[in-house]
Amino acid sequence: MLTPPNVSVAGIGSATGAALTMRGVQAERPSLYDLRAKLRAIVTPVLVLAGDHDKVEPLGVLTEHLLPLIPTASLTVLNDTGHLSPLEVPGQVASHITKFVSQL
Repeated sequence: MLTPPNVSVAGIGSATGAALTMRGVQAERPSLYDLRAKLRAIVTPVLVLAGDHDKVEPLGVLTEHLLPLIPTASLTVLNDTGHLSPLEVPGQVASHITKFVSQL
């Protein structure tokens, strides 16, 4: 595991801690994680599912940083769920994926 000198692995006790650690790694070695050009090249339809209570990748992060990079992306917000939506609301996830795939 790559760990920047200013972030302690022992400090990862939550999703927020893990996200902060990954952001620190990205800041330390951005070339390993910069996928912007590859995201812009996607030509197939992409469904982005986001939980309305997600603290790891909040809606603002997705709408400002991810969606503008994928020209074929569509966002669906899942109600009453956080970052682990397939575990928290599996019925909603399955329903949206089924609908998305049926429209391809």
